[in-house]
This record gives sequence, C-alpha cells and structure tokens, in this order.
Amino acid sequence: MVFNSLLKRHSIREGFLKPLLHLFFPYRCGSCGLELFLNESILCVFCETGLEHTFNQAELPPYLVSEPVTLHSLFYYSKGQAAQSVLHALKYKHERDACFEWGLMMAKNLKGHGIEMPEYLIPVPLHPQKEYLRGYNQSEFLARGIQAAYPSVQLRLDLIKRVKNSLSQTRKNRHNRLHDVRNVFELNPHTWSTVSHIGLVDDVITTGATLKGIIELIKSKHPDIRITIFVLAVTK
Repeated sequence: MVFNSLLKRHSIREGFLKPLLHLFFPYRCGSCGLELFLNESILCVFCETGLEHTFNQAELPPYLVSEPVTLHSLFYYSKGQAAQSVLHALKYKHERDACFEWGLMMAKNLKGHGIEMPEYLIPVPLHPQKEYLRGYNQSEFLARGIQAAYPSVQLRLDLIKRVKNSLSQTRKNRHNRLHDVRNVFELNPHTWSTVSHIGLVDDVITTGATLKGIIELIKSKHPDIRITIFVLAVTK
C-alpha cells in the first residue's frame, strides 16, 4: 500500500541508509529544487527561513471568525513567498511523500504545544474527478502524516463526500466563494452517531469559504460535535 511505503521510506531516510541513499538519489528542496544537505528535511535552509511560522497563534480567517472551531497552522501563506511554491508542489507536482512528511512536521508542532487531538481526522475531500486527474488528495496525505505520530487517532475518509466539482476559488470574490461551496459536500448519514470531536485537515486556508461550507453542514445535523482545523498554511 502507498501508506506503508511512505512509512517505510520515512524510516529508511531517518535510519542508517540515509547517507548512502542521499549519495545516489539526492533529496531536493520542495520549494526551489536545490539539493538538500543531510541535516535538511523537505526544504533547504534558505527556503526554510523564508517561511513565516505561526507558532500556533494564527487567527481564524474571515469566513471562520464566527464559527465555534479551533485552528492549528504551521506557517502563514503569502503569494510570491516560499509558502506558495511549497503548496504548489504539494498539489501539482505529485509530492505525496512531501505531503506525508509535512504532516509529520505538523504533528511534531502539535505535540510541542500539547494539543488535545480529536477522535478522527477528516481530510477535506476532493471531487473524485479532480482526485483522479491529480492522482491523490494532498490533504489526505497530510492527515496520514499527522496520524503516523498519533496512532490512536483514526483517519476517516467516509464521513464527508464532495459531490460537486466546483472550480478553483483563487480568482473569485468573497460572495462567489461562499455561494459556490453550498451544496458541494454531503455527509454519510450512517457514520456520525458516536462522533464527538473531529479534526478537518486541509493544505491551506485563504478566506475559509470551503471549510465554512463543511462546518455549517456538519453543525446543521450534529450541532454538538467539536471541530478542530489542522492546516499547513493560513493567509495572514
């Protein structure tokens, strides 16, 4: 399975074979593409310093300020900065392994802050057509990386389904973003009876319109469920 191969790859990279593998198959920066030194992981030192870390203090974006949720993010997103190239690579350059390792880094940050984890991690789903064309859901592999560090937390891919293949939100105004996420998702009606605390996992939040649509759908049917959001990056 892909998940097992990712775990195996991670353990090998961290083990005694890492120097040998690096000699013949050098790891490259997920942002600029430069060859990484042995003590570097995912990003080179230059791109790493270009990331503005949140230190777990990011504020909720505009569409989510009124929602009863908690947000945990690793760094801030800015166009033209290292964060943009990192996220672009995760979505469009088949960086499954990097998604998983970023998930592990997110988990390390969460443990450093003593965060209470939910029962279930739910990646924000892609429409099946989009996931087929892309080859994977980057949010799922981020969630798998987090789960690898929190084995008691279950990964659930069956609780929420995306039923409408909406266009990218990046070029739309606020009104159109919110309008487009309505009726995009459906809940599996048979799997929520014992759920009390979930974690929604996504790669980046800009306005929060997509997550707002999911949260409103969940709360309309299960108002007492606690929701925590885990994202790699959030717009400042």
